Amino acid sequence: MLISDLIMMLLSASIGALIAIWIYKRSSNDLKKEAAELRKLNTLILRALEDSALAKLNRDSEGNIIGLIFDVEVQSAMHFQSSTEAEVTRHQKHNGSNNDTKKK
Repeated sequence: MLISDLIMMLLSASIGALIAIWIYKRSSNDLKKEAAELRKLNTLILRALEDSALAKLNRDSEGNIIGLIFDVEVQSAMHFQSSTEAEVTRHQKHNGSNNDTKKK
């Protein structure tokens, strides 16, 4: 009776391990497919940005996209206004005395 319990336990563990491995491999393959599709979509979006002159792509020697540069033009307008008032002061000497006169 002890040996039959041990065999059943090993058989159950083996079946559980096989099911876990199968699920792991299937999930891994699904994830690889999704990553490939997302990579393809990202490449299409980046090429569209480059074709519309909104961005420049940096590429390696094999032509793979390794970076992205956005060309952005900024326009701004500033208006300055100032006003001044001038005053002229003349100092004149008359007959040895020092009289100041102001003219505007």
